[in-house]
Amino acid sequence: MVAPVIRVTTEGSAPRLIHPTTSRIRIGRALDNDVVLDDPYVDPYHAVLDTREPGQWLLKDLDSRNGTRQGRGHIENVQLESGAQLTLGKSHIQVFSRDHETAPALSLYDLEHRLISHDGIALMISLFLILAGLSGITLYTAYDGGEVRLETIISILAGALFGPVIVAGFWALIGRLLRGQSRFRALVNITLVALIIPLLVEPVLYALYFNLPGASSLFLLVTALNVVVGGAYLYVVLTIATRLTPWVRQFSTAAVVLAAVAMFSITQWSSRDDFVHHPAYDGRMMHPTLLLRSGISNDQFMAVLPELFDHASMMATDDS
Repeated sequence: MVAPVIRVTTEGSAPRLIHPTTSRIRIGRALDNDVVLDDPYVDPYHAVLDTREPGQWLLKDLDSRNGTRQGRGHIENVQLESGAQLTLGKSHIQVFSRDHETAPALSLYDLEHRLISHDGIALMISLFLILAGLSGITLYTAYDGGEVRLETIISILAGALFGPVIVAGFWALIGRLLRGQSRFRALVNITLVALIIPLLVEPVLYALYFNLPGASSLFLLVTALNVVVGGAYLYVVLTIATRLTPWVRQFSTAAVVLAAVAMFSITQWSSRDDFVHHPAYDGRMMHPTLLLRSGISNDQFMAVLPELFDHASMMATDDS
């Protein structure tokens, strides 16, 4: 039988392919082996792979100190098939027949490759600066005249900056477990983009709400924006961190989005005026942070509220 092809992966080294010329293949750390493993946890003469019998590959461990593992179990004698993976010390070998079916080439233009190509450090730094700037603008425009503590600003900005790293780290761990690759930088960049988009779009929605006649349903629009961005983000990270098929990714994303919409609908239904002791507040009297037409300042707005409430009370008394 023709000797197999062996792929060797040793800790700290790039994988390499070995084409033995003998049917009795010796594996170990000694230099006279057919497959030499530069691994201090591998015995000088660790194992023998016998391929002399047609259709059978028999691997025998030579009473090595740390043993030979296939999966999680230790083995002494085992019959192997093409593609079998073994662990010797801290090294990994995979045995292939020379006619082993090889997967087709990956596309440079599919979604996964396009996503993982955005893993540059320069891009990450740029996105962090954009997120920090947008967070600072949000803090400034939301200022209501009250006391602002430095530690409060630091904690908000730190949460905005470290939050994406923590979330991306979680998905990177999933990727390491399921794919053997963390792709941390790409996940950080994608997480930053998912956070930046709402910060850019929400002010536009607020501006339309407060400045266009008849504009309504601001909360619904903001919620729809977050659901769309969240669904797209989930699909993207599933593409990078898992080996799920496109159909399974689409189904999983749709299920999560539908669950979010259902929870939102239930919350909105249960908070209707029919089920509460006071009418829901639509935000129309709140001082807008992005008022484009003429208006009054926040302090002036707060100053006239007592007069407005007194006027409303008088009108209610007159009607009764």
